[in-house]
Amino acid sequence: TGDKKEDKKADEKKRDMSKVKCYNCKREGHFAKDCKKAKVKDYEYYKTKMLLAKKDKDE
Repeated sequence: TGDKKEDKKADEKKRDMSKVKCYNCKREGHFAKDCKKAKVKDYEYYKTKMLLAKKDKDE
């Protein structure tokens, strides 16, 4: 009974890698953690964060 649960988990880990999308480079075939490209930070988030920090500094 315990072996079947382990087999099921192993099957879940084996994904169809052609359908997997990387959130880092937006290409298919791998996960973001496996991405060879340098990590892309959320540009909009940092832009607003910097603008708010600058605004606080000016006041």
